[in-house]
Amino acid sequence: MNLFFETLTFAILLIFASLSYLLYLRWNTNSYRIISVAAGVTAFVTLVSLIIHQVGTGIYIRIGMGAHIRTGILTLSIVCTSILYTGLFHFLQSKRKKELNLLLIASGVVILIGGVSWMFKLFILVPVIGLAFAAFYLFRYVPLMPRKKYFYVAIGANSISFIAFAIQASSANAFFLNLTLASNLIFCFVMLLIFFNRIADLIQAASHQSITDGLTKLYYKTYFKSRVQEAMSGSVQPAVIFADIDDFKKLNDTEGHLVGDKILRLVGDIWNEICSNDIGIAARYGGEETVALITSPQVDPRNIAERFRARVEEESKSIQPVTVSVGIAFFKNDVETAELFIKQADDAMYVAKGTGKNRIVEYGMDIPEEIIPTVHQESPEKISIESKVEPEYTEFKNTEAAEGDNPIFNQDLLEIDDSHVVDSTLPDPKVVLEPVPVNFAETEVLDQTADATKTVITDTDPNEVLINSDVSLQEGSEHSEQPQEGSQQEEPKRKISLFRDLATKNKEG
Repeated sequence: MNLFFETLTFAILLIFASLSYLLYLRWNTNSYRIISVAAGVTAFVTLVSLIIHQVGTGIYIRIGMGAHIRTGILTLSIVCTSILYTGLFHFLQSKRKKELNLLLIASGVVILIGGVSWMFKLFILVPVIGLAFAAFYLFRYVPLMPRKKYFYVAIGANSISFIAFAIQASSANAFFLNLTLASNLIFCFVMLLIFFNRIADLIQAASHQSITDGLTKLYYKTYFKSRVQEAMSGSVQPAVIFADIDDFKKLNDTEGHLVGDKILRLVGDIWNEICSNDIGIAARYGGEETVALITSPQVDPRNIAERFRARVEEESKSIQPVTVSVGIAFFKNDVETAELFIKQADDAMYVAKGTGKNRIVEYGMDIPEEIIPTVHQESPEKISIESKVEPEYTEFKNTEAAEGDNPIFNQDLLEIDDSHVVDSTLPDPKVVLEPVPVNFAETEVLDQTADATKTVITDTDPNEVLINSDVSLQEGSEHSEQPQEGSQQEEPKRKISLFRDLATKNKEG
């Protein structure tokens, strides 16, 4: 039985020392170094004890050194135990420097008293030292530790091993020797279990950090999409809530980004509290936009959205009063992708923006057109924003705008909204005509005349570009010997080319 307990204890300590040493080589931290040294020395002491118990016990007893050898082994075990306790505390609570220094002093005292007791054959004092150190660790350091129950079991088993050894040393009873070895085995196993649990916590924390936004503590967009796609194939109908902080850019410009960050943290905290208890998850979708996936059949997503909206409006008053516009979308079987599902909630959120902000709109609900001039309903199942329906590339013959504005280029749909450009060649700039489609094939002739016109587009006012182009055309006509037939018809095409070049320039910029 002695051989079984000590062999198993040696194997556990060897695993403990090897794992901590590999981690030390990888991260080069003092906590791993201390644990690897303590576990390695304890494994070595256990191996020596195993050899003595199986080979040399009778020899040492015959020469009168049996008790001295056993006490020396116990002393080394207590020293290694104190170092192991210290290493685990440093590993779990590395920022508590004051408590760590006190523990190092206590371990040094144990080593000193243990050595003196062994040298002067004060055998009864050795287990007393071990019990005193275990009690000190129990009442002073265990309350600071995570997983306190594990430490209670470990310290209890360690104390039993000390008491059983003291009884066995005085009575030479084999039962107490087995109890000592069994208790020591339990102690080493529980300490290894604490170490493994901590490693698992660190791995989980690193994994969680890789998918979590550092400011709001909400999930990243990519992870959220994967969870939405997973929920779409489940048995419970999920819902997506899309929220946007109203006038957040204005808040950043007027109050500063520090206030904006505080608002974002508040929004993240509120989402995390609301989505707890397996109700769902929340994510930061981008900027001031946040989303939530509600998967619990026990709650109504509409109530969740209202709780979120009301809490943001109320709790933000302590920082800077803000509101949120919220859109909700419920999963329908015809929705195939997570992106489309989320976009439905996004569209509903934009409807809430367009109808006054600080409200909740459900995707698919009827919106009276007389109160929503910027929103139209394409079908009973879809709400879209008028500003999101972009026309094809068009030429505006005449528009009205403030002088000096630049054309707006939409990179997504490759179009120019030149509603801010005044065509100086038309007699009445106040007359707004309908856009007409452009025939790109007719503009190919411009490439042949590019060298002749030598028109250069710079970062100037678009009106000046048009005027300069007219001057260029006029100068070209004056220097030509004979005006080409049809030149008057080609002049608008040149203007279209200028707009197209400017659009390309804006896209590349």
